[in-house]
Amino acid sequence: MPARLPDHTRIFGPVSQRHVLRLTLLYATILGLGFALAELTDSAHLQTFGLGLVLPGGGFLAHYDLTTAAGLWHLVAFAAGAGSFVLALGIWFGPAMCWPRPRFGSLRPSPQPQ
Repeated sequence: MPARLPDHTRIFGPVSQRHVLRLTLLYATILGLGFALAELTDSAHLQTFGLGLVLPGGGFLAHYDLTTAAGLWHLVAFAAGAGSFVLALGIWFGPAMCWPRPRFGSLRPSPQPQ
């Protein structure tokens, strides 16, 4: 009788779970700091920095409006920054999402002679 593996009770092991929790707390702290800077300060520089911490290209949102050409360019710059971030994620993680698929039939079983 083969040995049975123990049932999985959690997604990560204890060390990985501690690392994931620490990284999540770091992200939450940076996000909270960004929101606090954007909402609670009177300095335009700190508000812009805070929005940049919250969103990629978010600093451009501090000065955008829909009534002036400069405001529209800030909106375009935000869209370009956010789009570039999404594109970079696709370039970085795209190959990792594709590599497990069999290519050119190399993992298919060979035909059995009859």
